[in-house]
Amino acid sequence: MMNKEDRKILRDVCFSVFEQLAFMFGDELDEDDMEINADTFLRASMGFKGEMQGTVSIVVPETISTTLAANILGLDETQEVYKETAVDALKELLNTIVGRLMTEIFGEDAVVDLTIPVTEVLDRDAWDALVEDKEYLAIDIDDNPVLVSLQM
Repeated sequence: MMNKEDRKILRDVCFSVFEQLAFMFGDELDEDDMEINADTFLRASMGFKGEMQGTVSIVVPETISTTLAANILGLDETQEVYKETAVDALKELLNTIVGRLMTEIFGEDAVVDLTIPVTEVLDRDAWDALVEDKEYLAIDIDDNPVLVSLQM
């Protein structure tokens, strides 16, 4: 279970990375406010090893992954975003979140090895199970629920 301090750091880092990298803005969500009409979701996970080891994961509705990619890459609305591009953008976002998180938690001088981000597609049942799981922090990004977790 994430402690309060790690949870706050995770939330703050996510909000700032979404804002700076993707120009998308966030708020914290209560489980009760978790309305979603998506059926497929993308999860990106990345491991780290240093003075502690663990995994950081982010789960987004597949529908916002294309917006995310367009914003990160600076594409306009007429340009098509391919599925691979959306997946790469989510990995890039996670990579940036993990990098900042490691600095916030372990300090500037900490040596931390990161694994390559891996992604998977999740269905609605998997999403619902994660929403029930207290390991995940629920945030709202541009009116879309996003789940993030830090496990150490």
